[in-house]
Amino acid sequence: MMRINGQLKMVAYGDEIMNRSGKDVTVTGTVLRAQTFPIALHDHTPVLLDLSISYDGKSVQRTVSQFIPSHMTVEPGTTIQIQTKHEDLDKELALVNEKQGSATITSVSFTGVVGNLPLATIHADRNGIQYEIQQTIDPITGVMPGDECWIAYNERTHQALIIKYASI
Repeated sequence: MMRINGQLKMVAYGDEIMNRSGKDVTVTGTVLRAQTFPIALHDHTPVLLDLSISYDGKSVQRTVSQFIPSHMTVEPGTTIQIQTKHEDLDKELALVNEKQGSATITSVSFTGVVGNLPLATIHADRNGIQYEIQQTIDPITGVMPGDECWIAYNERTHQALIIKYASI
């Protein structure tokens, strides 16, 4: 963690520091649910947000965490700006229209940081079929082998996306 312009940001996770190149896009998310945690770090409290993000007439739900000043609260219905990679958003929007179901995480490897979130390559088993997930993972929620998650998946390409973490 590092304080940058008064905000706490994750700059490394695991052994690598990596910010993937690619075009950033800023989108607006509407808070569906907010969960604060009873800890503070440099007078900032972690909050876990379930968001609905709309882009190009499509919408996707995403879970993110942020450190907010301890005196602030975030309520459902609040809109916030999210910065993401355009290619990641396109992938999410495409996969969210695919089939969905539960899967068991079989492996997780972290390959660096995108923005201030850990980037992971994850393998998940759904009914005996392995799916590959490459996405940023919320550090508060996390994901480990053996976890059950709700995924959107493409049966042809075996690519998937975590829609909902087991711990939420």
